[in-house]
Amino acid sequence: MDNKKLESSLDYGLIEPLTIHERSKVPEALTEGCTEQEYDLYFRLKRESPDLLAWSKSCIQLYEKQLQDLDQTNLEDIDKYQILKGWLHVFQVTLENWVKACEGKQEERKNNECD
Repeated sequence: MDNKKLESSLDYGLIEPLTIHERSKVPEALTEGCTEQEYDLYFRLKRESPDLLAWSKSCIQLYEKQLQDLDQTNLEDIDKYQILKGWLHVFQVTLENWVKACEGKQEERKNNECD
């Protein structure tokens, strides 16, 4: 069974796929005996290039779900801190991309006004 057929047969009632950028550094290093495809299938990762708005909405939705889960978990405070620190990095990268996109639009408008 190929990866797409296997993926479509999986039940996402509990675990929805997570879309990440195709150039994402996740995973940083694979363990021996595990291919990137197997890793992505196990963790329900979809490597695509979503547009910035879709990516941002996905981040907000996942963050809210994980925040609710953290309230109900018995993780140590340091583990919760590490998870939230990871989210801060995600949000920083996302905001940096929004700034670039907005600066590009401003420059485009300036160029159109000068024509």
